[in-house]
Amino acid sequence: MEAPSGTILEHVQRVIDPDEPFQLDVPCPNACGNGHFDLMEAMENALASNKETAEGLSLCEAASYADPRVPCGAKLFYQMTVRYKTENG
Repeated sequence: MEAPSGTILEHVQRVIDPDEPFQLDVPCPNACGNGHFDLMEAMENALASNKETAEGLSLCEAASYADPRVPCGAKLFYQMTVRYKTENG
């Protein structure tokens, strides 16, 4: 994740096991305090089209603490890799 200033806020890798609850709501670590990034639609699109990878950019639209009239603007660059289970395991 990247702040509007370009500062890297966080780099995370996550593996979701088949038996794990499927939740792709990522909290924003920037100064807004309550923003989040919902990546569920991006993952649903990747699964629906049988893609193995998906990548993109999401912006935090929560109000900034510094000026509530302006969105937070933190950027989440994401890359997802889907591994489909085969009949052989």
